[in-house]
Amino acid sequence: MKFLEISDIKGVNVEISSHCNAACPLCTRNYNGYGVRDNFPLRDMSLDEFKHLLDPVLSNPNILIHFCGTYGDPAANKHCLEILDYAYSQNPKLRLMLSSNASMKTPAWWAKFGKFPDLKIEFALDGLADTHSIYRQNTDWHKVIENATAFIEAGGYAIWQFITFEHNKHQLEECRALAKELGFSEFKSFDDNRADGLAFAPDGTPFVLGTESHNTSLTAKEFVAQEKYLQDQYDLNLQEEYVRDLSVDSIECYSQEGNIYVAVNGDVWPCCWLGGTFPMTSDSDNGWQLKRLPLVVNALDNTLEEVIASWNHISDTWDSDEPLSTCVKTCGKCKDYNGMQPVAIREGI
Repeated sequence: MKFLEISDIKGVNVEISSHCNAACPLCTRNYNGYGVRDNFPLRDMSLDEFKHLLDPVLSNPNILIHFCGTYGDPAANKHCLEILDYAYSQNPKLRLMLSSNASMKTPAWWAKFGKFPDLKIEFALDGLADTHSIYRQNTDWHKVIENATAFIEAGGYAIWQFITFEHNKHQLEECRALAKELGFSEFKSFDDNRADGLAFAPDGTPFVLGTESHNTSLTAKEFVAQEKYLQDQYDLNLQEEYVRDLSVDSIECYSQEGNIYVAVNGDVWPCCWLGGTFPMTSDSDNGWQLKRLPLVVNALDNTLEEVIASWNHISDTWDSDEPLSTCVKTCGKCKDYNGMQPVAIREGI
């Protein structure tokens, strides 16, 4: 099954930085909130790299470029404004979205984004001042509000993004009302299936997100040792291959609707669910499956056409006995199962 042509691409999720000031517990860049994973590739995408990767699609009609980090925050890239300036210079009708925890830089810096006519910024605000940083560790709610207000006052289109957790869901309506009062254009709330799990504070103190029972006697150093062992097993091709129910009637691929994901190092994938697998370990959802496929991944070393052509190896698995588990979970369709994509509730306010 052929994926898509370059001219068919109408949405690009591009990660321009793997740096981030936050320490969110269920982000795979860190050890459940504690430290940054060993050998994690901390880098910014340069303007020249952005040009090389995105020039083939920037002129596509009505295209949306979404700066949304899988591991990092786009605002952490020192070239962020320069990259947006360049993108608009190539296509004045370009639609842009930027998602950020926004607890960095100054209000004056955020106000500069107000000059872009079709830019929407999602500000991650998971509750009020007393609950927001339970998950968004190392961020300051007041600073996010200050930066968002500066963008709004500069004429910007701001979206309040609220991920629901057990600890903040009681504040949903109060946050919605505050968003309206402050001038946000939209309010977006959703549960993206990361609401339960063992977590660690940046200093290593364990705690539990959600209501499920987890072993909080496990120290941060013990957890890190476990994760390093799993990474070593994967690197040595000794990873455990899990037997799972991968039955599905069909896979309605998100990418075949015209969307691609571009990672900070130039790797290009059909989506962030497949591309967001660093570091792959024996407990990665389908890391060991991807390892078997002869994929061409990096679009800095290869052409975008060559990368997309290699995705046929992915779609070939869909009719096999072992379709990629991520494809089944996120885009699989059957009578009693409709995938696991979070449904965001967006409201103009």
